[in-house]
Amino acid sequence: MLSDKLLILVDGNFVYQGQTNNIPIYGEQITYYVGSQFPYLCINFGLLLFYSNQSLQSKLILITYLTLAFIMFFTTMLVIGTLSFWLINMWPLRSAVNACYLILGGLSFPLTFLGKGIYKWLQFNPFSLVADVPARMVTHLINDSTPYFIAVSSWLIITLLIYRILIKVGIKKYEGIGI
Repeated sequence: MLSDKLLILVDGNFVYQGQTNNIPIYGEQITYYVGSQFPYLCINFGLLLFYSNQSLQSKLILITYLTLAFIMFFTTMLVIGTLSFWLINMWPLRSAVNACYLILGGLSFPLTFLGKGIYKWLQFNPFSLVADVPARMVTHLINDSTPYFIAVSSWLIITLLIYRILIKVGIKKYEGIGI
């Protein structure tokens, strides 16, 4: 697997994933996740660049946005994952996250179908920022992407802070159970 072979630079030395005791757990987790998704990311970005009829500037803005949204959504999922310090069964959360992604992300139907009042409140949720906004960017329905960059950056900072707090509190509470 590519993520197992992914080299990263730590203190001037290259180390393999799994040997990164010198960097925080967040850095190791995102490295592993990017490594596991790397072939798909390359294919999708390649298709986007090759088949899109947008200007180079629009393509660069979209790729930058997608990268930020990717990191933000990864961090959001890490926050949900850290709930395992307090919850015994995590599998019910999977269905709840999928439902939020389908409904709040605009995958089941475009969020604009809900009316302007409701859409105004839903357009900046993390699920919408990962699914609905990129689709609207590609189809030229968004002229100014600045508010979305601000929203993604804000959610990224918020989820990083929540993640750090949950890890600190959760590690103190953690009790290993098993054989």
